[in-house]
Amino acid sequence: MAGDAAPVAIEQLGDGVIADNGLVRVEFVTIDGIHRLRQIRAVGHEQDCLTGDFVNRPEALWQLVLRPDYGTSEGERTVNIADATESSVDTQCDEHHCVLRLIWSGIDLPDAADALDVEVCVTLRAGDPLSRWRIAVRNRSERWGLWQVRFPILVLRPIGADRLDNALVLGKDRGRLVEGCFDAPLGFGHGFNAQEPPPVGFGQSMPGSLSMQFQALYSQRGRTGIYMATYDAESYAKHIRIVNSPESLLYELGHDPADMGKPAADYTMPYDFVLRPFDGDWFDACQTYREWALDQPWCRSGPLRERDDIPTWFKESPLFLTGYAASDEVRLQEQTDVWLEYLDLAGMPCGGTWYGWKQYMTESTAYDLPDSEWRVPEMLNLPCSNVHDGNYPKLPALASFAECCRRLRAAGAYPTPYVCLQIFDQGRLQPSPYLSEAEPAASRDTAGEIQRYPGEPSWLMCTWPQWWRDRLAETCSLLIRDERAGGVYLDTMHGGGHACFSRTHGHSYGGGNDRTRGMHELARICRDAVKAADPEAYTDGENPTEDMIDVVDGILYQRTAYPHLSAPIFAAVYGDYICRYGINCNPDEGEVFYICAASLFVEGAKIGRIHAAPAAAPSRPELAPQMAFLRQLCGYYRQQGAREFLCYGRLVRPPRFSRPDPMPLTDCIESRGRAYLGGAIRLPVLQTGAFVSPGGEVGIFIVNVADGSQEFAADVPLPEYGLPEGRAHSVDQIDCDGETSTIGEWTAGALTLAGTLPPRSATMYRIAPQ
Repeated sequence: MAGDAAPVAIEQLGDGVIADNGLVRVEFVTIDGIHRLRQIRAVGHEQDCLTGDFVNRPEALWQLVLRPDYGTSEGERTVNIADATESSVDTQCDEHHCVLRLIWSGIDLPDAADALDVEVCVTLRAGDPLSRWRIAVRNRSERWGLWQVRFPILVLRPIGADRLDNALVLGKDRGRLVEGCFDAPLGFGHGFNAQEPPPVGFGQSMPGSLSMQFQALYSQRGRTGIYMATYDAESYAKHIRIVNSPESLLYELGHDPADMGKPAADYTMPYDFVLRPFDGDWFDACQTYREWALDQPWCRSGPLRERDDIPTWFKESPLFLTGYAASDEVRLQEQTDVWLEYLDLAGMPCGGTWYGWKQYMTESTAYDLPDSEWRVPEMLNLPCSNVHDGNYPKLPALASFAECCRRLRAAGAYPTPYVCLQIFDQGRLQPSPYLSEAEPAASRDTAGEIQRYPGEPSWLMCTWPQWWRDRLAETCSLLIRDERAGGVYLDTMHGGGHACFSRTHGHSYGGGNDRTRGMHELARICRDAVKAADPEAYTDGENPTEDMIDVVDGILYQRTAYPHLSAPIFAAVYGDYICRYGINCNPDEGEVFYICAASLFVEGAKIGRIHAAPAAAPSRPELAPQMAFLRQLCGYYRQQGAREFLCYGRLVRPPRFSRPDPMPLTDCIESRGRAYLGGAIRLPVLQTGAFVSPGGEVGIFIVNVADGSQEFAADVPLPEYGLPEGRAHSVDQIDCDGETSTIGEWTAGALTLAGTLPPRSATMYRIAPQ
């Protein structure tokens, strides 16, 4: 945000107080003798962030959820500012920064008067648009303990005069851009509005269901907004709840204390919540977050160009495949043949995930318990992929699995068997051969009982016990050595384990950052085992959050196409730091295939996952158009020059199309998202992405997913990409076979690229110094 640094100042206003640094203004007032947050103002934008009635809400700013006796006894109590009988404010200010320290006291609990004090600190720095917020709680109760601290609780108003013009940026898997967010369906299709008690069910978890720690609300036409984030380098357990209405967005950030429900335990927030005004759109919010994120521990290995812990073939592979053998030898062989067809199409090595690679023994799986929703054949036609999780090799792989992996490896494929990090199948009539060792390592609830994995009959495993870590490391090693696998896919990774309340595993009681530390260490151990067995093998995981970037080779996006998935938000932050691929991109699923493939391609992600089933075989004549499209996209990956952008480049602001006007939109349905907005995917038929290579050149890709030709004119902000004005640059157009033609020269100002793209085709432009 532009502007000279204004002096920081604190102004006493009656019984209230204002902190102001010329960029952000924070105002507290007193009502009935108690301090309350009245407003946060973006000074340069002349924009109030909070609704006018916010100050009168009892839950405004903070709320504490308490349970007795570590949560083992019945009862829950919620307290907020309205329960305080006294408050005070202390201020500190110099030429560099100012601090407001507000204290609320006189808060009673059933077993004790004056049991709680709450302290909130707000810091503003000179010339810095970030306001920094922290909370601390002092608890003197001998029975009640903090179960969750909710702070801040804000009620945001629309930015500008038109609420319908507002968009909300959410850091969930590929990213969500919720246009018209005030009037969108509650929860935005993901339960952001959920309000069940933690550790599950309250909004969205981070690390967990959210992949990054920031959000932004902005006016699309006005190009101003507010940016919010936690700057937490140690990935503590937290939850974000957003409840939208036509008038406001209720924003709640919940923090799970390290020892949830521990009597007389205090809480001090170990990281900042930040809020700032910003100019621009979703991309600018991403760059603000990126500036912080790249300095965090998960990026310590550097960008992909510098990461020698990830095989080059994996960084540069164009496709990602998947197979589901369903414990059936015939299916395994059929799908292996289809994998080989896709390898031939790609002309390059490719990875992929194998589900259902284990032999199925009904008497030895909890998934066939009488009350199981997964029972075969009563509930499902085929066994699920989790049967016998944690029991290999005593419960073995399919007899021909090693031979199929050998065939694939010989052809350049790297198949990765599905291994679950948090599930153990304890068996049914025949108990698991590892049952006695597994039982102490299983996750416990507050009553000390073994938890089941949510929605499933199997045991939920804790990531901390050494036996479980060794068990999975052995599994990974044997799959590489004995089955000839090309790596291991680590399911249920996310970014942290589920809350475990065991008192013997060596971790905190439910909360803190031990969920994350445990999962990070487990993923590292598994990856080390894989790399020790084969340095060219890789590990990837199910929708890992940012904190796992340094212990995986690649990540599976939880969604490929979905309503609100209209901007490459994760890739704009981390695209040049970790490999990515989608959950589904199947040529036999109709029109949605083209938009899935194109949107992944133009952000530099692998095209996938393509289910290597006979119905999607490249040799099927009816799939010839889809295969021709895939061959074009793979053609760019076969060119070293294009790979410098797609595999190693930094994603920059995409070009803006001035033609066609209006831009035609896709009209297709994503089968896995039909429960929300009918699964309708309406995205521009021209998909585009721009990259700056490690060498400083610019590469621009444009893909037409429509079944008709499209004329276009795309305005490219080259100075924003860092190209020096005044120096001549050639502008080359390159097709998928590498044919290159120079179409012009750029020296300064904006560049407009224009042309006509045939149906379902792609083109590339390279801008390089002469």
